[in-house]
Amino acid sequence: MYLFVFNIAYGAQIVCDTDVSNSQSQLRIESNDDIYTVSKIDLPGGFRLAGQYLPSLAKFKLYIYVNSKDRYVLLNAQEFIIDPKACSRSFGDNLVYGEPYERDLFFQCRQICKD
Repeated sequence: MYLFVFNIAYGAQIVCDTDVSNSQSQLRIESNDDIYTVSKIDLPGGFRLAGQYLPSLAKFKLYIYVNSKDRYVLLNAQEFIIDPKACSRSFGDNLVYGEPYERDLFFQCRQICKD
């Protein structure tokens, strides 16, 4: 299980729980209005997870890549509008398959607000 925590304005966070080959890690992505700033982590199975939070646009973006022939290829791109009042909002269960060995990456994200 990988645990990714994305800081959100107004004291909230987005937490993404990810499962690839039963490994665990944690990544924190600070909110940043620079559209070219993306934080990323390379995962087992040749996957790469990248994300960014743009607070002035209230957007959370998540990208999943797989390493194919010595380069990362985009498998999935998601964009979410963040409502700072929607605590415990879930972004659902996601399952992505990657080649060449049909590995899978499971992740689920949710918004958590501070007290």
